[in-house]
Amino acid sequence: MNIWDVLEIEATSSARAIKRAYARQHAKHHPEDDPEGFQLVQAAYERALLIRSTWTSTARTRLRRTFFVHT
Repeated sequence: MNIWDVLEIEATSSARAIKRAYARQHAKHHPEDDPEGFQLVQAAYERALLIRSTWTSTARTRLRRTFFVHT
């Protein structure tokens, strides 16, 4: 199961969508009732934010390369 399946969303670079999905899953997997599920959701959330930051920095780099000519 990948992180997007755990969060029950499509792969996205939207921080808002990731945070909303995390909040929904956090409500389903309370740490006292389902500690394993809670840890899984927490790890997926952290990984999704890391991937998001990588995607956005990569996109910025591509834009710079596209619109600026290095001489």
